[in-house]
Amino acid sequence: MLFKDTEEKTEHIQNQKKMPAYLEELSKNKESFTEIFDMKTLINKVSRLNVLSKAYLPNKKNLKSKALTIADVYFAMYYHVKSDGNLRTKKTYTIIPKPIEMKCIISELVDQIIFEMKLGYKNIGGNEHYKYYKNQFQRDLSNAVSLEKEKREKENSISAL
Repeated sequence: MLFKDTEEKTEHIQNQKKMPAYLEELSKNKESFTEIFDMKTLINKVSRLNVLSKAYLPNKKNLKSKALTIADVYFAMYYHVKSDGNLRTKKTYTIIPKPIEMKCIISELVDQIIFEMKLGYKNIGGNEHYKYYKNQFQRDLSNAVSLEKEKREKENSISAL
C-alpha cells in the first residue's frame, strides 16, 4: 500500500484538490516510517550487511550475491518510500518486492547463512510460530502463571513462619 498511491497523490497535488483522508493517512505513515528508520540507520545496516557478506560468505548457491542484492534492494525500497516513488536506482532495481516476498527471501537467506557458517540450528518458519501460539502458548502461559503463584505462596508461607 505504501507504493501504490504516488500517481493518485500527484494528480491531486497538480489539480490542487484536497487529498482524500486515506491518502493523507498514507502520507503520515510514510513520514512515520522514514522518521523511525532514518537514512543514517539504513546506511549503517546496509553497509554492515555488505561488509559482512563480502568478508565472510562464500558465493556457494549465490549466497553472497543474494545477501548483497537484498541489501541493495532494501536501500532502493527505503528510498522509494522516502522519495514518493522516484527511484534513484530505477534502471538497476525496477522490482520492488512486496513485504511478504522480502520476508520469505530474508528467511531463506538466514537459513542459508546459519547452515553455511555452522552457527546453529535451522530457523523455524512463521507458520511454526503461529501453530505454537495457537495450539500451545495459552497452556504454557497458564502453567507459568500457576508455577509463579505456587512459588509466591510457598515464599509467603515460609516468611510467615
